[in-house]
Amino acid sequence: MATLPVVPMTTPPNFLLIILDALRGDAVGDPFGAPERCLRAPTAVAAAPWTLPSCTSIITGRRPVAHGHYWREPALGTNALLEGLPSGYRKVGFVNNGAIGRGSGVEHGFDKWRLSLDHDEPIERALRLIGRVRSRRPHLIVLHSNIVHDYYLPSADRFRRPGRPRPTVPALGERVVTWRDTTPADRTAALDAYGDCTTELLTRVATVLDAVRQRDDFVTVVTADHGEGFDPDRGRIHHAGRVHQDLLDVPLFFDLPSTTPADRVAALADALATRAVFGTDILPTAFDLGGLGGMPPTDGVSVLSGDPRTLVSEDRRYLYVGNGGEPGRFRINFQGRFKNMSAEDLDRNRRIAEQLAEPPAVRSFLLHPHKCIVTSVRLRSGSGAKGLRDDLVAFGADLLGAPVLAIAGDRLLGLEYYDLAADPLETRNLVAAMADGPRGILGTPVGESVSMPVAGVGEVGLVQLLEGCEIVSGPHG
Repeated sequence: MATLPVVPMTTPPNFLLIILDALRGDAVGDPFGAPERCLRAPTAVAAAPWTLPSCTSIITGRRPVAHGHYWREPALGTNALLEGLPSGYRKVGFVNNGAIGRGSGVEHGFDKWRLSLDHDEPIERALRLIGRVRSRRPHLIVLHSNIVHDYYLPSADRFRRPGRPRPTVPALGERVVTWRDTTPADRTAALDAYGDCTTELLTRVATVLDAVRQRDDFVTVVTADHGEGFDPDRGRIHHAGRVHQDLLDVPLFFDLPSTTPADRVAALADALATRAVFGTDILPTAFDLGGLGGMPPTDGVSVLSGDPRTLVSEDRRYLYVGNGGEPGRFRINFQGRFKNMSAEDLDRNRRIAEQLAEPPAVRSFLLHPHKCIVTSVRLRSGSGAKGLRDDLVAFGADLLGAPVLAIAGDRLLGLEYYDLAADPLETRNLVAAMADGPRGILGTPVGESVSMPVAGVGEVGLVQLLEGCEIVSGPHG
């Protein structure tokens, strides 16, 4: 795709990045009006299935594979993308989730970064600042909201739509991680709460867009860091620890000043219609639309100049597995604050974590509609070769869905392949039907892109990962 010439503006543009935590792509229609200036990306893909790594990718333009930011340590380091902004820009963030509060590293490079757990305050502060911005000092403003993310908490009751009866069942609370012991009424109430929170949030976003449109000097992006799961029967619940499309498919809108040249708007519309946009691409695209040239290179690219490529989303902190033969699912938390975990969950988590020799890794490789998921788990080898193999097989049986399993030494690989055009809900793992089993992935459009992290080695491609593997499930298992 040819690169369009940068069109300078008479005054430096302001930028507003709105991140709506846990908002699924299919939860949003086209609610923001002004189709001549507000364009939606039909296919937008989150870089990670939970807040910290995904927001890190959005704000730095770096893939999770590169930044590895699933914990606050080690430090994330300099944000080259922000440092590349012209001098004079004031960079301010108002966020609503402690995972990206001060000390997370995401705030590095901002002049002001304010966390509030009150859902109203970040939006109100952003609106006040939008009204005060003056042309002599352009701004980059990040506004993050947790209104939808917190649908499972009692605080969501305040966002119920007028006329709805008060809930007759309790909020999911900590059960959101497992959906254990939930009734049909619980599940319906959770979906209703999510819908009501979505309606409230989009109304507030529309108010913010009205403010920037009145000024007409902001390039605005509205997106989400990840989606949310509501399919407990298949274990596709909550977020993090898996990379299905209910978590990776996110909304993405670009709202442009009326002064944006018509050919730029048309070029953006064409680009959005013909390629998937990754989380890393969001700010590079916004800066390109604002006429900023010479920005430092990152993993992300502007959709106006980039070509389609395999998008690699990842989690290395959480992993969803079965619930030890009990109803519901269990989300392993390798390291963290263990949010929404009961005492029983904490004890099971400790026992599983003691088995792991390194953080579990789950990756999605997407060149739409071709998608490969690889799960990599390495166990400690304290029980001898046969005992270790048995442990790996047992662990693999607990993985979600029906991955084809391969074992190499102390490492378990779970492999899945989907055609999203024919199977958008990811119900049929095509690896099981491949004549060469997992090696058949190598002949697919994403095959050459597939690699996984190996401690002490780095990135290892699929050919090497499968070398000497024993296939223990699927057509050759």
